[in-house]
Amino acid sequence: MIKNTSLFQVVKSSILVMALTSLILLQGCQDDDDPVLVIPPGDQVASGLYKDGTASLDGGATTASDFIGFVHDNRLMAFSVTSQILIDGTLSIPTGNDFTGSVDVYANGQIFQADVSATGLVTTGSSLSVDLAGTGIASGNITLSFDSLYNRGASFSTIESSLTDITLPPWVGSHYGFESHDSFTLSIDNTGVVYGENITASPFACTYIGDVTIPDNQVNIYMITTRVLEEEPATCTGADDAFTGFSSIVDGVNGTDTVMVHAITNGFFASFFAILER
Repeated sequence: MIKNTSLFQVVKSSILVMALTSLILLQGCQDDDDPVLVIPPGDQVASGLYKDGTASLDGGATTASDFIGFVHDNRLMAFSVTSQILIDGTLSIPTGNDFTGSVDVYANGQIFQADVSATGLVTTGSSLSVDLAGTGIASGNITLSFDSLYNRGASFSTIESSLTDITLPPWVGSHYGFESHDSFTLSIDNTGVVYGENITASPFACTYIGDVTIPDNQVNIYMITTRVLEEEPATCTGADDAFTGFSSIVDGVNGTDTVMVHAITNGFFASFFAILER
């Protein structure tokens, strides 16, 4: 039997048109109380560098508007110089916009409360908000804005500095946390070896030695591993303990790539700073 292909196509098209028309009419007649199909957003990504973070903690008794944050491999670190508070912990991979986690909260460079339950919301490339369910300053909310400088990338040439080579001036500025100093210097060679010291206390100073690694040169995150050494008769908090954390290089009043933001912890003590390159 020979099929009439043209007639078959006409009938098929007519059925399709009728079906679409019926769907449009049904949607037009939908009652306002009827459920509406909502397509959920895709899972968001928390990884990033964050700035301009605002916080309301301890029932509003402690507030801040200068939080800086890092998220890499689901590790969150965020600190405020004005409030001397730092949080450090692990976040779940977001489901939609939501995430859960657990953080340690540090105050004035020492652990305040460990394993604080955290929940929050993240929008890729926009914002991250964390609610803390601890007590005192370990309770409340911190909300941060994504910093587009995260996408600038990372390189050893960007962070390279020296205490002796005038063409590679060291990173210099105030250092906060378990050892606070107004005149701290940090040098990093082109292989990532770190050396830092409080120059006002030399030759009896607490010094940092360690390494910087670049986990992904496409993003502005540097991983830091350091330990503290003390030179007699100096007494240094956290001496010989290993600290880990993150750094990023951002812009400042002195120009592009002139400010290093940095945070490290070891479960007992924390250190953080935003220092200028001389």
